[in-house]
Amino acid sequence: MLEKQEKNKAYFQLGALWGYFLRKKEQQKPTNINLKMMHSINKIAIITFVGGCICFLLKKLIS
Repeated sequence: MLEKQEKNKAYFQLGALWGYFLRKKEQQKPTNINLKMMHSINKIAIITFVGGCICFLLKKLIS
């Protein structure tokens, strides 16, 4: 049972995701405008996906 709990805990770790959004400006490496735009689009896509998942779950729970 303990192994399953640890496996689930590892599955839902969001450290890398939060690090992607919250890293400091001096730690950001992209200096090329194309890389900056790519990272911005990735952040927008992640936010849109999470928002869509939340809307979908709320819709299923309400109806």
